[in-house]
Amino acid sequence: MITTALHDPLRLAEDLLTADVLTNGRLSVGLGSGSSAREFTAFGVPAEDRDEAPRHRRFAEGLDVMEQAWAGGPVRVQGQFVQVEAPPVLPRAIRPLSELLWIASNSASQARVAGLRGYGIMLSRERGPGEMEQIAVSYQAGRREAGLPPGGRVAASRPVYVGRTDGEAREEAEQAVNLMVERQRRERPKFADLPPPVDFDNACGRVQFVAGGPESVARAVRELHAHIPFSALHIQPRWVGLSPTQVQASIRRFQEEVIPLAFGA
Repeated sequence: MITTALHDPLRLAEDLLTADVLTNGRLSVGLGSGSSAREFTAFGVPAEDRDEAPRHRRFAEGLDVMEQAWAGGPVRVQGQFVQVEAPPVLPRAIRPLSELLWIASNSASQARVAGLRGYGIMLSRERGPGEMEQIAVSYQAGRREAGLPPGGRVAASRPVYVGRTDGEAREEAEQAVNLMVERQRRERPKFADLPPPVDFDNACGRVQFVAGGPESVARAVRELHAHIPFSALHIQPRWVGLSPTQVQASIRRFQEEVIPLAFGA
């Protein structure tokens, strides 16, 4: 996922057009407005421009640049944060932007923008099923407002560890989950004053981590799909506390065992 506020919008559009051509139209890219104060500080984004409203305005102006560049004509955007005037960008796109672009939507307002413009949405791994549902409702409302058919492209996301059994997964993933909880309490103010989790399951729920044997993980995936009928599921398998060997084994089990159990593939 690319945080657009940290890039020159015209250069980013040119880079992605080049990637689209080099991959022969296989490019799939996610864009987001960003939320990390540390990143914004490193790239010189002023503190007053980090709140939701200015972040989303900057994002929308950058997206205007992307859309005009993708269309193949001159680019002209004179906004509050983005001022670009340029001739047509090369190379030319292979696929329409609407087929390959995903917008990271961590709020109802951003999801509505994605729906209005006809793009896919990526839902944050930190959101619970109920929060995901609310964001997806705004996405569908945006699509209706734009006269687009219901559905679109919705990607859910979850940290996942698949062990051979529930007990093995618990033993191997416990350190990684505990480190995620500590980071959440340190970096997310709304979690800072919560008491420590009482057990492994509570810790997993706190950070939306899915851990277990193949049957348990498949059940969790089906339950998530019942709340959010996603068209794509982004799994995040690599976390501090898990060895490369464990991560590779988890990915293999997800592919070979969880997917057939969850989707009948």
